[in-house]
Amino acid sequence: MASDAFGRSANGVADGAGLGGGGGAAAESARGQVAGTPGSPFADYVGAERFHQKLLSFLRELTPPGEQAGLPADLLQQAVALHAPRGPHLCPTCRPEHHRELPFRGHRSHGRLPGTVKASRKNSCRECGPPYPCRTVLAVALTSRFPVPWAPAELIRMMKAVSLLTPDPQPDPSTSSFLLLDNDPRTSAAFEASSGSWTIHHVERGQPWSERPADDAAFIGRLRDLAHVHAVGYHEPENWTAEVQPAAEAARAWWDTRRAATAR
Repeated sequence: MASDAFGRSANGVADGAGLGGGGGAAAESARGQVAGTPGSPFADYVGAERFHQKLLSFLRELTPPGEQAGLPADLLQQAVALHAPRGPHLCPTCRPEHHRELPFRGHRSHGRLPGTVKASRKNSCRECGPPYPCRTVLAVALTSRFPVPWAPAELIRMMKAVSLLTPDPQPDPSTSSFLLLDNDPRTSAAFEASSGSWTIHHVERGQPWSERPADDAAFIGRLRDLAHVHAVGYHEPENWTAEVQPAAEAARAWWDTRRAATAR
């Protein structure tokens, strides 16, 4: 069966196993992959835009059945919506405020590309510039468990590009061994072609240990875990809750009133 650029067959499921993202993607599909959602790298802006819109729909549907979306969910959607991909007619590196219908005033202050300037082939974020998905969108997509056909090696490179994993001083597109986190524990991963599987190596306080995820889906699950930001060592002063509680109650009351008005 023919495969596309993401290693997927015509039904959207990745073929086989391997460095590009194989059998695990099929397992992920079986757990509810969002139909028609491309994995990155996207072939064009249309694919990136489809990914973004499907992510926003997915975040909305995380609200439990029978419950109305609350203020936190709405705020999350608003935040992610700001980081949509830029269209090919926009300068990939301009600041967001320059993306209005303004006359062209030179490369450093324009938004829309004139006919003499070639559009970038790489997708970029409207807020952050290249790459897309940016750190914000990729972190939300991974930690929310948005199920798309990630290719393991490509996902690692995407996470490194936005510093969700330790960036490489000189990226090697052909490597099958990756440093994931350069701290304690120090975490790395290697793909073994002979077994078609990944091994994750850890060194914690000088003691090495390894784990072998069952398949690509399990390995991607571990990458998702690494994208989750934990507030290690953070301690909230005891009086903060009492200080913000009245304001939070007022915000909830405003939200309930707004929601009731829009439901009429």
